[in-house]
Amino acid sequence: MARRSRFHVDHHLEALGSPVDKKRELAGRLRSGQTEGGNFTWAPRAALAATDHGDYTWAALKALNTLGAAAKGTAAAGCAT
Repeated sequence: MARRSRFHVDHHLEALGSPVDKKRELAGRLRSGQTEGGNFTWAPRAALAATDHGDYTWAALKALNTLGAAAKGTAAAGCAT
């Protein structure tokens, strides 16, 4: 499962341009889908079905971890975000 998550993160970084320069931007985009309760929705500021879900939360946290970042209100070990 880790390879699949890593593939998705790498794919999105590639789409954004330079992987090294865009990690913070991608982490910020992921965090923008986080609710006040700490969970994640399927899309940031979703107009339709803007409810959090365990699958979205798991995927967002896995992607943030792969980037060396953390969700709002937490800290990633050894990472300044």
